[in-house]
Amino acid sequence: MSMSLATLEILEQAQFPPGQARAIARAMEIDGAARRDDLVTKSDLRHDVGELRHSLEARIDDRFGKLELRIEAQKAELVRWVFTAVIGQMAVTLGFTYFMLLHLR
Repeated sequence: MSMSLATLEILEQAQFPPGQARAIARAMEIDGAARRDDLVTKSDLRHDVGELRHSLEARIDDRFGKLELRIEAQKAELVRWVFTAVIGQMAVTLGFTYFMLLHLR
């Protein structure tokens, strides 16, 4: 643990006894070191943002995948309904044509 010479000089100029000045300087150094451990650096933020971005992209990809599956299921159901409607319309048209041919002669 290195005490700052400037800190000691300031405390001694304030007329603190040398022993007291060293004790205060050590306490300030310990407090400063504890505070530096709590600081967040730019690299920490970049790392966290990178992880969040990756997580968010994975969630978005998952949601889009599920959405695509739902769209495909709806499209398949729509094709079935259209096919059923076309077959039904053909049956009605053929029935009407058969009726007209039999009764209008």
